Amino acid sequence: MSEPTALPEQAPDLGAGQADSPERPGAMLRAAREAKGLHIGALAVALKVPVRKLEALEADRLSELPDMVFARGLAAGVCRVLNIPDAPILAKLPQRLVPRLNVGDARLNASYRVKGQRTEASLAGQLLRPPGIAVLALLIAGLLMIFFPFHQVLQSQDDVAAVPIETPGAAPLNPPAEARPELADTQARGAGSAALPGSLPASALALVEGPASRSGLLVLQARGLSWVEVTDAKGVVQLRKHLSQGDVHGFSAALPMSVVLGNADMMSVQIRGVNFDLTASTKDKVARFEVK
Repeated sequence: MSEPTALPEQAPDLGAGQADSPERPGAMLRAAREAKGLHIGALAVALKVPVRKLEALEADRLSELPDMVFARGLAAGVCRVLNIPDAPILAKLPQRLVPRLNVGDARLNASYRVKGQRTEASLAGQLLRPPGIAVLALLIAGLLMIFFPFHQVLQSQDDVAAVPIETPGAAPLNPPAEARPELADTQARGAGSAALPGSLPASALALVEGPASRSGLLVLQARGLSWVEVTDAKGVVQLRKHLSQGDVHGFSAALPMSVVLGNADMMSVQIRGVNFDLTASTKDKVARFEVK
């Protein structure tokens, strides 16, 4: 008879009813995060872990996490970011993995080899025989015939791509400073600031740089701690970060722009210079809308 093989250990999964219970550790973490008005994406960025790991922890699907050491460490990190005590959460998490018996495990009926039993010839041994050598030679010859012409075509294409192509009559994207008085004034002020290094305090420098970030189709200003994610029509993330009080960012990317604001009551939004009401777009302190 074959020797019994060790069964894999898996973390316990909680039922749907238990996972939604407020007494479960995942439900407690989710309730604490929502009470802070923090989006799960912002929490994932702060902890540098995938969002699906946090979703599995909040849903008490511990089997989707690598092990209980990772699960307990992740829960402690969430508590640290949310500034809540971690003892009640860790007390409800298991200390170690719970073994689970898989009745249909194929390894229970795995065959074994008797010591000294003759095995079949290896693949290398078969290739060393005359028929195998002939087949291998044909394959090498075919690869050589295919590879060298293709390599020459790729080299010629690279040479053509290396030649720069100039577009006649292309207008500059940004007009010269003479056609934009406000840009000329800004450049003049910047030149004056550069001529006197160290003569301005940090607050004065912030005031000089402020107007450049207040322009654009979309302007976001933080009145307190919040989180912002702005994505343009091409799927390029224009901004994804935490904002503090007084932070201002302007955007003029390809429309439509998708915007997600965490702790939305601490944000002010202007679209084309008009204040935008976030009430209809906000749910659980998270606002989602598009700029078209």
